Amino acid sequence: MKKAFGPYKRLARGFLSCSSLWIGDGQLLYIRGRGILLPFSEEYIRFDLSRIRSVSVARTYTWIFTSIGTAAVSALFAWLSLLASQSAAESSGDDSLFTTYLAGGLDLVAAFTLALVLVNVSRGPSCVFMIQTSARSERIRSVRRMRKARQVLAEIGPDIYVRQVNMIPSPPPMPAALAPQPAAAFVPSPAPVDPPPVP
Repeated sequence: MKKAFGPYKRLARGFLSCSSLWIGDGQLLYIRGRGILLPFSEEYIRFDLSRIRSVSVARTYTWIFTSIGTAAVSALFAWLSLLASQSAAESSGDDSLFTTYLAGGLDLVAAFTLALVLVNVSRGPSCVFMIQTSARSERIRSVRRMRKARQVLAEIGPDIYVRQVNMIPSPPPMPAALAPQPAAAFVPSPAPVDPPPVP
């Protein structure tokens, strides 16, 4: 997938998905694709930077549960491969050859699932990334990791500030009756002077 097209620059792309997030021309472009590796359909959603009310990131535990489940599958295939290897050692002829190939295939599956666990852990904690405007609230599925969420926030934060800083209304002037009055100056009274003595 391209990293830029026209005025847009890609900020994030989903892992094994067709969704992506782009920035350019004063707006965010979210391409929500449906499919795996190849999109079956795409929906284009634009967010004007001046109309974004909030960007929220919530950490989730999906990556932990996914790692535990995938590691369990890897351990299962490794155990089945061990059983097949023991069966191949005890058998002879065509049965031994079949179980040997079976054990090798199970080893490959176990190694592949273990590699998926390592990739999942290396990508860091998972998250939910939301963009809210006055019209809608959209989950950005191309941003699923905290590391990527921080990068996207660092990229779009200054642009959103520049677009919205002049939209903040200034406070109304305070009524004159409520305005703080300057403190009265304190002038000390002169000390009393004694009359001159009468001769």
